[in-house]
Amino acid sequence: MNFFKLYIGDYQRDTAHLSVTEHGAYLLMLQHYYATEKPLPTGKALHRMLRAQDKAEREAIDAVVVQFWTVTDAGLVNGRADAEITKAGAQAETNRAIAQAREERRKAAREQHEQSTNRATNDQPNHSQTPDSPKGDKPPQERPRRASRLPADWALPADWRDWAKRERPDLDPARVADRFRDFWVAKAGRDGAKLDWAATWRNWVRAEAGTAGRGSGQSAVQSDVWATAV
Repeated sequence: MNFFKLYIGDYQRDTAHLSVTEHGAYLLMLQHYYATEKPLPTGKALHRMLRAQDKAEREAIDAVVVQFWTVTDAGLVNGRADAEITKAGAQAETNRAIAQAREERRKAAREQHEQSTNRATNDQPNHSQTPDSPKGDKPPQERPRRASRLPADWALPADWRDWAKRERPDLDPARVADRFRDFWVAKAGRDGAKLDWAATWRNWVRAEAGTAGRGSGQSAVQSDVWATAV
């Protein structure tokens, strides 16, 4: 057991005459007993288990044994603790049975739902093309693509970098990528969302001012005039 109930009223009634040391010995013995659910050792083995340091502590342990524990061939047992352990085991078994029954009901409900869904699907008429229906069903239409924003942690893909080197050998792809990311991450509104970021990158690189054109006045904002169409 991972825990046990200590009935304060019963405990105080039966142990009011114990000393502080005897109380400590008794509670330590109960803890070991509930934790292992096995009889405790006797004599010196019990003293060692409870880490008795001197004669007074050993005598306190022996006094508690005489008053509250029963000596058997297997070791020391406690009738009240045995009853609580039995009760806890029965409750645990009941809880397992309840959980199992609940899971079985859920499984049955899922299976019934799946069967109902399959029957409903099978009962629907087949509108596929036949000689009497030359047009048949229309093919399903693809859902329109949705624009998305550039992630804040975007990093330049290797193939995008290689393309930029081939297309604009006069540029530093890493620096261009930094300006590209900073601009589009900060871009507010619907203009900051694009359907095809790879195409947006290609257009950005094509319009990027080269080393020789640094003073031409071209900026990322100017590039955005046509890049918003992507």
